[in-house]
Amino acid sequence: TGNIWTYANWVRSASEITNETTTTNLLSNGFMEYEPIKGLKFKTSMNGEILRTKYFFFNPSSATIALNTPTPTTAVSIRQNFENLSWLNENTVTYNTTINDDHKLELLGGYTNQYFRQESTQVQADTYSDDRLPTIQGAININRGATVSGVQEWALTSFLARATYNYKGKYLINAAIRRDGSSRFSPSYRYGIFPAFSVGMRLTELAFMKDLSFINDLKVRGGWGKTGNQLIPNVYNAYTLFTPNPDNNAYDIGGSGNAIATGFDIAQFGNTNGRWETNTSTNVGVDASLWNNKLDVTLDIYSRTTSDMLTQVPIPKTAGTATIPYVNIGEINNSGFDLNVTYRDKIGDLRYTIGAMYSVYKNNVVKLNDDPNATIFGFSTRLPAISVTKAGLPIASFYGYIVDGVIKDDAEAASAPKFGSYTRAGVFKFRDVNGDGVITAADKTIIGNPHPDFTYGLNVALGYKNWDLTVFAQGVQGNELFNYLKYWTDFNTFQGNRSKDMLYNSWKKQGDVALLPRLNSQDGTSQQISSYFVEDGSYMRIKNIQLTYTVPNSIVSKLKLSSVQVYVQGQNLFTFTKYKGLDPDINLRTSGNDNQDIHMGIDEGAFPVAKSYNVGLRVGF
Repeated sequence: TGNIWTYANWVRSASEITNETTTTNLLSNGFMEYEPIKGLKFKTSMNGEILRTKYFFFNPSSATIALNTPTPTTAVSIRQNFENLSWLNENTVTYNTTINDDHKLELLGGYTNQYFRQESTQVQADTYSDDRLPTIQGAININRGATVSGVQEWALTSFLARATYNYKGKYLINAAIRRDGSSRFSPSYRYGIFPAFSVGMRLTELAFMKDLSFINDLKVRGGWGKTGNQLIPNVYNAYTLFTPNPDNNAYDIGGSGNAIATGFDIAQFGNTNGRWETNTSTNVGVDASLWNNKLDVTLDIYSRTTSDMLTQVPIPKTAGTATIPYVNIGEINNSGFDLNVTYRDKIGDLRYTIGAMYSVYKNNVVKLNDDPNATIFGFSTRLPAISVTKAGLPIASFYGYIVDGVIKDDAEAASAPKFGSYTRAGVFKFRDVNGDGVITAADKTIIGNPHPDFTYGLNVALGYKNWDLTVFAQGVQGNELFNYLKYWTDFNTFQGNRSKDMLYNSWKKQGDVALLPRLNSQDGTSQQISSYFVEDGSYMRIKNIQLTYTVPNSIVSKLKLSSVQVYVQGQNLFTFTKYKGLDPDINLRTSGNDNQDIHMGIDEGAFPVAKSYNVGLRVGF
């Protein structure tokens, strides 16, 4: 059957390979509070954690988990030790007072410190003379490249103040400010100041609203504020780091031929100008309860602008090879609204609650830097970067060629724009975006948007006597997904199974109106990033259905119990979508730690959510 992978003996691997993790965790917390006079409170609290993790992996020579690796193989052991120490200290003083029974005032001031330190060690060894002695000393070779140790350490310090004013429950005013300092930044830019305020008015407390009896509660509110973000994975981002590596930087500087001097390689470029990423948010909202609290409505309208965004930007190769730092760039705006409506009522023995959520947001990259044409590309896969982030567009827009179907015959091929020697009957017809008559990289354009037009949810709860039925559905509408799985199933890439579309819907003869190009083992062009991979990602999923029966009290009391319920539950039972992939609910990429939001909506084969069925019993004593 050709070049087929040789698979390992999975049963033997499972029984003979050791893969153990041992964790010891110690948590502690405590606080002291002192009230010298009425309304004035001093409070200090301390929380600490010690976490120790040991990991041991041993692959004997008699087993393997690798493909195309016959046994006996080289025995390998890995030992890792992690020790984490973290603590949080919070100190606050609060003063509460009421003036003339109408004016309530709360003042708060505080100072907090947070600290984290992790020490880690890894030793990797291989080539054992006897698999029964999987110790470090029993190995013939220590892998220097994989034997490492390190320390990660960071700290946060915050000064904060807040004032809250309440007048008769009608008017609410809140103002706050905090000054946060992070060790992730250099001393010159370590601190950021973040103010915020909000106001609220309960309209139902005003005289002219008293006659509107159908309104039980009505509150309007608004706010503005800034928050900071310093959570970048590289805790030493401000510093340029060097590392000794005898394999690369040792040199016989004296020319003796028998002695070398150890040098240092640059391991990381530092950024002394890094500073806090800032999120500036403005929002207004309405909360209403109507008709004897049967109907609740909540509306939030917001605009959030993120500036000085912390991200990694590629640097010229001439600078050298090392970890690139996080830098502050640009500005992104998200604006939209969230609407929640809940209605509840009862008709005889039938009770019901219906809740709906509707959310809309618009994402726009305001700028990346002073160059309006600046572009940040997403991650590369087997394909080049699929998404681009650029001013004037939503973040992580899909970028590639537009495909206008498959060229059905020689006559259409003759008039089609030429993509080198590729263009002929039975291949993709790529769109000539710039109109120059040929297909080049200049014809790449925006081919999709991973952001939805709106998201929604629906909660329904029905009850009749001792029976209760709840249903929760959730969905998104209008977003597009890049189905990267088609790269593997619809084109001549590597070995493996192929899609039915490739078998039944490929071009075969003159005049065919086909979905896919002709089958050609030499075709390396059709799988270019294009609109062929982009699909409608809209879906609606029934996330949860549960039917519950509550045993009557007359029976429960005889059993000396307080309550008994029996339920049947199903999760993720139905999904309604036109998407052809495994699951339209695609999260951000999780294969790394950084810049996940520049790679949105790309389906790389994430495992779909599982359907589950549960039968349960709840007993109260």
